[in-house]
Amino acid sequence: MATPRVHPCCSAPSRSDTKGSAGPECTHSSGAEAEYRAEMVATQMLGLALTRLVFRFPAVASASVEELAATIGPTVERYLKGEVAIPDRCGPRAPYYPNKGSD
Repeated sequence: MATPRVHPCCSAPSRSDTKGSAGPECTHSSGAEAEYRAEMVATQMLGLALTRLVFRFPAVASASVEELAATIGPTVERYLKGEVAIPDRCGPRAPYYPNKGSD
């Protein structure tokens, strides 16, 4: 039997092991993990779109949909269902202001 993964901030079993329940003192949730996984998938999809449609890298632009799916599919599936290094962030993330302080 596999040992449950433990979330580093509160020693609660990870969301994938407890179907969304977290320890009472920890504010992380399965929503944060799902959001991170979706964002990682977006990096792959945006990168593919840029290299295929905008930059038109020859090998990527000329590849068939089936070839691209076979190449990128396993990575996307791992991001969605497999082991990924979830950042240690409990609670809400600080807002991102890219131009703040650059007057």
